[in-house]
Amino acid sequence: MNVSSVKSTSIDSTQSQQRVASVQKEQQRDDQAKEAAASAAEKAPPRPVINTQGQTTGQVLNVTA
Repeated sequence: MNVSSVKSTSIDSTQSQQRVASVQKEQQRDDQAKEAAASAAEKAPPRPVINTQGQTTGQVLNVTA
């Protein structure tokens, strides 16, 4: 049996397909992480501002006269 006549292209193509699949999975994970971070940032309510006198500003007061 002559080993030099054997082609190894099937092994190379399988490895390249596995690399492509792993890269695609990594990209999907990154995209999902970015979307999750963006949605978490949007849901956070704005923090109240405290001025130099210690008063909290930026809130709506319900005042009945």
